Amino acid sequence: MPAINRNPGILVRCLSYLGDFSFGQLIFHGLISVSHIQQLYNVLRSQISIDGSGGDAIATFISVYIITSIMRFYGSLIFGVSFFQWFLGLSSNAQGLSGRFFSASRVAIEFIVLPLGIGLLPLLKDEPTYIERASTSLLKKGRGFRGVLGFFARPLVLVFIFLCVFAPLLRNLAVIEGVNVEFSEIPNVKIKANTDFAKFRFFPSEFFNFVTFGDLDADRFIILPQFEVTKEASQTRIRPYLGIFDTKNDSLGYLKKDRMVDWRQLAKLAKRGNPFFNSSYPFLASDLEQNELNQFSSQAIIEIEELMIASLELSFKNVSRHVKEHGPFLGGYVDLRQALMSLLDRGATPRADTVYLGDRKFLRFRQLFEDVSSIEKKYRETLIPLSVSQGAILKYEWDADMNAAVARRDFSTSFFSQAKWDELITKETHLQDLSPLSLLDNLLNNSLDDKEQEKIQEYAYKWFYEKSRFALQNGQKKLSVWLSLTMNRIYLVGEGRPKLDKLRKMFLMLRHSLEKKDYDFFDIERKK
Repeated sequence: MPAINRNPGILVRCLSYLGDFSFGQLIFHGLISVSHIQQLYNVLRSQISIDGSGGDAIATFISVYIITSIMRFYGSLIFGVSFFQWFLGLSSNAQGLSGRFFSASRVAIEFIVLPLGIGLLPLLKDEPTYIERASTSLLKKGRGFRGVLGFFARPLVLVFIFLCVFAPLLRNLAVIEGVNVEFSEIPNVKIKANTDFAKFRFFPSEFFNFVTFGDLDADRFIILPQFEVTKEASQTRIRPYLGIFDTKNDSLGYLKKDRMVDWRQLAKLAKRGNPFFNSSYPFLASDLEQNELNQFSSQAIIEIEELMIASLELSFKNVSRHVKEHGPFLGGYVDLRQALMSLLDRGATPRADTVYLGDRKFLRFRQLFEDVSSIEKKYRETLIPLSVSQGAILKYEWDADMNAAVARRDFSTSFFSQAKWDELITKETHLQDLSPLSLLDNLLNNSLDDKEQEKIQEYAYKWFYEKSRFALQNGQKKLSVWLSLTMNRIYLVGEGRPKLDKLRKMFLMLRHSLEKKDYDFFDIERKK
């Protein structure tokens, strides 16, 4: 009776390798967000001269191949075969401690020879591969109950391989969840025909890079220049931002300029490893190739929104729909989503939509933060410009009560509806249309001559005097505290700046009079 051929066939060999490779892919996507792994990947990617998604796909394949080989090496060193080879009923003829080393050497040879394909030729004759012969560690099929279990395990391995197509949904070993997306576009509110323009004025801002026109809702809102002083190593850094006070309901808000966003880099993340990107987003792909282009076309902006929606909504719950609409290459979409999430503050689930502020469209993330040390809540908007390839992110923060919700809506309507972004703002424009925004730009500007500096400081004192008088006259305690704190910040920021010495002394006197409620100083008639 002839000996039974226990050499595994091509099918079970391929299935076991694909299982190991899929597991390697799962590990790769789970660890790629770790900084050291990312650095190693970037080094590998830099060695591949092919640009675009083709080079990214090759780098990813090589990375997964290396991880798979490492897993198979240690699996064979310990058990004689890899995990999926064992799961499918395969074993090695090499026994004992020396046999484990021979099995590990089989994988080491396989790592070098497998891409060439030559070592697998004997499989066509149903014989052991040259790799197995060189290592003296031959694979063999399981017998009896072990072989039956391996046969029935094949469908499970196929399911696992299919599920690992969605491995990009795993980042930092945590399952990606979709973001609540409400892309109902919020348009600008137009000025009514019967509006009284007597109190309307221009508000140019070089710091925020816009010019707007309005009356702050008939002076209901007061905007104040704010300066945040922080220590970074041995350096003192001053960050200007804008404070907003609603005199109608005592609500307080802030507008801050955050880091820059580069849509070219974000879109390249989404493009990475996706051969269908150019056909799915042709206008965006065309704009990306024009490096000198600062403004995206209207068609490209629409495609950016489609790309963002697909990225932000992607999760295990809707992955089948995503694959039908956008293809099976998920990695780029997940990378874009992670990059967008990194621009937000942690601690609150975001909701996304788009909104116009003047002539610019923004991607808006809304978050509600709860202070664990109190019952207070904070509402924060992160506004990412869409129409430009590079732009500053804005952070817009208010309290989370109903009064603050009304205040932020009304302020945006009155202040931003006429905003024009990327307008050329000259020094002459600032000195002609002085506003609290001018103080953000010029109060610490050392390039102004003495006459210009004097004009800015005179305006600053006059403006703070009038608002302090208003607060005291109308019993606005919260506004009084805020004005006092703001003057104190400017006093501290001006330390070591001789040109601001006079203003600092005047602010000391003004702040003292406000805190002591000196009605005579503010020429306020006392109520009897």
